[in-house]
Amino acid sequence: MNPGLLCDDQTLARILDAMRADSPDAREQLTNALKTWESDARLHFLLGSVMASDRDYAGAELEMIKAVGLSPETDIYRFQLGLLQLTCGSAEAARATLSPLAGFPGSQEGLKVFASGLMALLNDDMTVALDHLQRGVQLNTQHPELNHDIGLIVEKLKAALPRQDQHESGPSTHLLLSGYWDNATKH
Repeated sequence: MNPGLLCDDQTLARILDAMRADSPDAREQLTNALKTWESDARLHFLLGSVMASDRDYAGAELEMIKAVGLSPETDIYRFQLGLLQLTCGSAEAARATLSPLAGFPGSQEGLKVFASGLMALLNDDMTVALDHLQRGVQLNTQHPELNHDIGLIVEKLKAALPRQDQHESGPSTHLLLSGYWDNATKH
């Protein structure tokens, strides 16, 4: 164990290649790497992502919580944790996780606009959520892999809201996002 040190680039590259190839040993490689580099937030986040794609949501949440704890300034870890919590029905946990990220109304950062959209969903304000999520997709260049997943939520919102004015309330957030992980791509 090397506390405080980051995983070497070569090992991390092998892990990422295994993840991209949907290799069944990606999870094992991450677990082994964490035995050596337990304080590397990237490894915890990646393991959480693999667990989420394997539908081990409780394990994924724990690993992503560790990643956020080790690297609280890394917004993508916080955002993905909040999205996982929201889609798994942990609304209050998602609210606590996402609120530090939620941008001001004029934010030009895609991730912050996404977080604001998810906060609007948590408040059952579907119209504002739709607006923020669509704007976030346009602004998000830093994490383009999120645009597909957010696009799935946007499509569910569009289908749930009345076409004529889209200002009436639609189904609850939990019903809207149920099945999100079934349709989302692997992270």
